[in-house]
Amino acid sequence: MTNRQSAPPPDENLILAVEEQVLAYLNARPASADTLEGIHRWWIRWPGLEEPMTITEAALIRLQARGLLEPCRVGTRILWRGLVPGRSNPANTG
Repeated sequence: MTNRQSAPPPDENLILAVEEQVLAYLNARPASADTLEGIHRWWIRWPGLEEPMTITEAALIRLQARGLLEPCRVGTRILWRGLVPGRSNPANTG
């Protein structure tokens, strides 16, 4: 008998898919930055109906924890952008 790992829950699959799409978007457009709402609406190609924004938020937080993305405050808004080593960000919210 073999050990079977259970499949990740549906939300986990969605979060992973969003992470991949955000990284692909930034790979194609490294200088891009946007709000959570903008990323959710314009950077992600949802396969059906748009998923809850919490999915995108979870993906951004995980990418930040991996050192791949950073939030930066611009006025009253928080923009997310790819992390570039050596770039100064005095307004970083993280």
